[in-house]
Amino acid sequence: MRLYAYWTREDEGYVALGYLEGDRIYPLAWTMAGYLGDKDAVSDIHDEIAAWSGAGGLSLAALKPAPVVYSPDKIVCVGLNYRDHVTEGGRDVPDRPILFAKFANSIVGDGEAIVRPEGTQALDLEAELGVVIGRRARRVTPW
Repeated sequence: MRLYAYWTREDEGYVALGYLEGDRIYPLAWTMAGYLGDKDAVSDIHDEIAAWSGAGGLSLAALKPAPVVYSPDKIVCVGLNYRDHVTEGGRDVPDRPILFAKFANSIVGDGEAIVRPEGTQALDLEAELGVVIGRRARRVTPW
């Protein structure tokens, strides 16, 4: 299942969540915060998607993408966390991965331009994995 966040109005009214299939979005009654906060949400969303069966949905081209997590409390990134990436840059392998932070306004929606701030000397445009934790977590087990 691919979830897709989009603005409800061109003037960025609020972020809605939908199910993406091909070039169509099927709106869901869930927000990402609600989805993350409720372990039963996955089965409820599947029921909601099934109810859309045969309906047209919304055109992806007519929607403005939004960040799935619109206003995160914090963004913690991990760098130099696998050997091939470290050595391709000619660096020594560190004892442990490097942690660094990003500002919340650095998040963009699917397909949106990444803005290079004036004065930026280096910009790393890669991300292999994004993990969203919706509430305090420790020693998390899969559902």
